[in-house]
This record gives sequence, structure tokens and C-alpha cells, in this order.
Amino acid sequence: MKNAIIRTLQIFFLITFISCNSSYNKIEIVFSKSDLKDTIPIKYSLFNLSNKDSVIYKKKIIEYIIVNKKYVFDSLPNGEYILEYSDIKQDTFTKKINLRNNEVYKTKIIFDSLSLEKYYSHTPINNLRNGESYKLFTWGGCIARMESFYKITNLNNKYLLDSNLDNQKILTKDEIKAINKFEAELLALKGKGICNSTGQMSYSISKQNKIDTISEMTCNWNSYNLLMSKLYKRE
Repeated sequence: MKNAIIRTLQIFFLITFISCNSSYNKIEIVFSKSDLKDTIPIKYSLFNLSNKDSVIYKKKIIEYIIVNKKYVFDSLPNGEYILEYSDIKQDTFTKKINLRNNEVYKTKIIFDSLSLEKYYSHTPINNLRNGESYKLFTWGGCIARMESFYKITNLNNKYLLDSNLDNQKILTKDEIKAINKFEAELLALKGKGICNSTGQMSYSISKQNKIDTISEMTCNWNSYNLLMSKLYKRE
């Protein structure tokens, strides 16, 4: 009888020990972009997950990060995990994640989030006086050279848009706002990124015989094409 009780207690403590040490936690990570229509995969970005014992996931350079895909890492034991990632500017970030007792940790990373407040006052469209105009010309690309431009003229506080894509038009307030945001992003990304010389995009802004050239080397910024789709209703 005594041996049976001891055996029962041993089994009880064994089950308790196993149950307390067999927690299977989960981490869910989603990369998104500020424009929901921008679903082009992310290139050349850092994305690593590890703990003190091993690397759980390490993105290879040739791999793309799929936008809005849920990256799920389950059956993770209790402990501290380190999530490393970079944004469109190639600034790097580190998050420490502590998992305990079948916990599910969820995070969404907005890859192209930019702080633009200090750039809005410097955008070309915000500094265009009555009777003035400026032209933004862009070129570059990895496979085939892409060239495009738009020209904006201020006529009695009405903004006339001309481009190589379509006929002239008067801009609405929402369209002016979209151009202003695009130009602020361009200023924020000046010189940022890790694209090689064949992959980078260049933008020249010419106004009154002055030309300012900006190189954008993220390989991940699609705002020009998205802007043109908005301006010419090709969404």
C-alpha cells in the first residue's frame, strides 16, 4: 500500500513537472506598409528572431519579406527572445520578447513608416508661388531604365499638373495633399538605403534654372507609381 502511494505521488510530481516545463508559446509577426495598395515584397531588409540558445529565423539576402503575410513561430519554450528588423531607411530596431506559459505574442511592423513633419515646409509644391512652376524628373531601375516626370504650375492658386503619362489637369485638394506627402517622403529618404548604383532611383527637381538632385536607394519605395495611380485614377 505504501509503495503504491509513493508511486502515485511520483507520477503526480512527474506530470506536474512536465506540464510546468512544456509550455509552447507562439510569436506572430506581420510586415505591412502605410499604403494598403503597396503589396510589393520587401527586399534587402533585416529580419531575425533568436533566443539565448539558437537562431529561430534569419532572413537571407535573396529572400523577400512578403507584405501582410503572417510569419508564425510556434512551439517555443518559455524564455526571452530577440526580434531584430530594419525599416525602409535601413534603421535597425531590436525588441525583447518574454514568453511564458502558452503565450501568443503578436506584432505588426509598418516597414515604410516615416516621420514627415519637418519635411512638409520644404516640399516644392508647398513653396510654389503664383505664376511659378517646377518639374520633377525621375529615372533609374535595375532591369530597364525608367523615366518619368511631372510639372506643376501655380496659376492664381490653382495647381496645373502636366506629365508624360496623361493630359494636363487641375489638381484637387486631395491630389495636392498626395503630392505634398510624396515629396516629403522623398526628402526624408534622401541618400537612404543600400541599393547598388543600378538599383537606385534618382529625382531631379528643377525650378527657375536651379536643379536639386536626390538619390533614393532603398529598393523598396514605390510612392511615385502609387502617386501617379492616384492622380490619374488608375488604382
